Amino acid sequence: MYLPRKNAFIYNFYSWYISYIINRNFCAFTNNKIAVNPNEAVLLLANRFSWWDGYMLFQLNKRIFKKKFHVLVTAGDYQKTGYLKYFGAFAPEAKGKDLLETLTYAGQLLDDPQNLVLIFPQGKIRSMHVNQIAFEKGIMQVLNASQKKFQTVFAVTLV
Repeated sequence: MYLPRKNAFIYNFYSWYISYIINRNFCAFTNNKIAVNPNEAVLLLANRFSWWDGYMLFQLNKRIFKKKFHVLVTAGDYQKTGYLKYFGAFAPEAKGKDLLETLTYAGQLLDDPQNLVLIFPQGKIRSMHVNQIAFEKGIMQVLNASQKKFQTVFAVTLV
């Protein structure tokens, strides 16, 4: 499994940069107000329609949840986009046993109330105009690996 790494300089720079590019490329960044329990972790399930998704949800975490950000990504994205690992990105190296270990890791992250775990259950980028969002297998593995004391939030990104 590819695990997240820490580097305060890279994290702070890209955190600023993400805010900058969102403000520069969009006339508004709005969200519905929701109740957040600070004593519970957050499982954030979101649609995946563009490369902006992760940035927008990272920004949402900074504004609303204020939790330690983690995101399950593909091994290809983890390797191709080097700075993701400094934003809590983790990924399976291979299918099978490693994939199960990665999903278990995601569930264990949800046991810490300071964490937010972002998962794109579609598995890959799809049009935002689809009639329904189909979840890939694996989300139940995440739930079963946790103590089930967290909030689940469904986020839909529309542009």
